[in-house]
Amino acid sequence: MKQQEEAGVDRSIAAAATEVELAGPESLVAMLLPGEANRVPTKEPAGQAADGPADKPSEAADEPSEAASDPVATISDLLLAADRLLSWVTARQAELVADLHREVQSLAASGSSSRQGIGTGLGFTLTAEELAPLLNLSGRAAHRLLGHSLTLALDLPETLQCLGMGVISVRQAQIIADEALFLPAEVLSGFED
Repeated sequence: MKQQEEAGVDRSIAAAATEVELAGPESLVAMLLPGEANRVPTKEPAGQAADGPADKPSEAADEPSEAASDPVATISDLLLAADRLLSWVTARQAELVADLHREVQSLAASGSSSRQGIGTGLGFTLTAEELAPLLNLSGRAAHRLLGHSLTLALDLPETLQCLGMGVISVRQAQIIADEALFLPAEVLSGFED
């Protein structure tokens, strides 16, 4: 009996995960907003349900969905939605940081920057200097974010795409980017295969 109940919980979590896996960023945000539809049901005293005694037979049409009646499934669904949204946001941030870096390098190369006499070699440092106050980061953290973002956007586009789709986690993408730093340029193109 207990195994059947556990299997039911596993199935409801898997079904909810599928729903979350297919959701886009807007739907994920809507899932995570506090509201009546997303609240975890409160526990009823043992032996009682909201409609009366626990042994009362219920109609399938009147019964709430498994995910709505199971707090573990509901919380698991919300955690999965938050993780997928974090992956999407991190991928989008990497793209935007790479775009910012291209613009800073372009300005530095054209000489139209407010700092005269700088070359394109300082583009990385200038971008990090822009990122640090913008995102409230230390200089070292800004350099690290820029390095990871450029590695993902320029060297590992498939990894960036997988991160954006929620196929891999933020931590997995960081590990892949870190490992890619130690590969020679000629091997890097086949690294994602």
